[in-house]
Amino acid sequence: GSDAFENCVNLASVSIPDSVTVIGDDAFCCCTSLSSITLPHSIVTIGHGAFGGIGEFSMSFNGTVEECGNIDYNWGYELDSSIQYIHCTDGDYEIQRGGSGSGSGY
Repeated sequence: GSDAFENCVNLASVSIPDSVTVIGDDAFCCCTSLSSITLPHSIVTIGHGAFGGIGEFSMSFNGTVEECGNIDYNWGYELDSSIQYIHCTDGDYEIQRGGSGSGSGY
């Protein structure tokens, strides 16, 4: 939910279970030690500020580039140059600033 792990500064990595469909607003905001997160195939929405204030980290998605493109991204203010791609099972999904992205098969 919203603010679920906000400011958990010792949280280093997260693998979200398949039962989760929404990452709430500010869910992982300011988790400054977070270096990697794995999203399940079931994710349909990522809330505003969900990954704000983290810095450099990597994100993986347990689905295809096309499926990753169907997620409703509400990145908002938090996504700076620290993450450019979401690593999918069949390639990388390039994140476009402003809340969307595009798939690439490499």
